Amino acid sequence: MKSRNRIFIPLPPARVFQAIADPFTYQEWVVGTSAIRDADESYPSVGSKLYHRIGVGPLAIRDHTEVLEL
Repeated sequence: MKSRNRIFIPLPPARVFQAIADPFTYQEWVVGTSAIRDADESYPSVGSKLYHRIGVGPLAIRDHTEVLEL
């Protein structure tokens, strides 16, 4: 299932992009992400993926996030 979220962040776009472009800060700004497992070398280019775990303990699943547009 695909989902799309939109949220207003009161910071300059360059600062927001800086946080999003670093795959290892992902878990700091996405609720529920417990660990970053890997990221495509081309992340954050369109089509690249970030691999992570979502959840807590035995209820965690392995998932990924794909960049759809930049």
